[in-house]
Amino acid sequence: MTREEAVKTLIDMANALYLNPDTSQGVALKMAIKALSQESKTGQFAKFVADEIFDENWEYNKDAFAELACRKLEKLGIVRAKGDEWELIEPQESEEQK
Repeated sequence: MTREEAVKTLIDMANALYLNPDTSQGVALKMAIKALSQESKTGQFAKFVADEIFDENWEYNKDAFAELACRKLEKLGIVRAKGDEWELIEPQESEEQK
């Protein structure tokens, strides 16, 4: 079973059980789903980095890499745009946003 299939299975199980997300079981299930989803996104980002670096056009596109990477990291909640710059989101800020 892939990670994506596991996430879908957990979501389907929660829906089938009409699991209240505020109960301890509901909270635990939401955390498990989030953890599996986050790992998947991290893996996708690592693949993106590898694909970009080993692309035959890397020499021509390497100057755009930082911008592309930051846009992907923003979707993961790791960095944020601040005007024309990017800044790292502190770990405690990430936890507060959850």
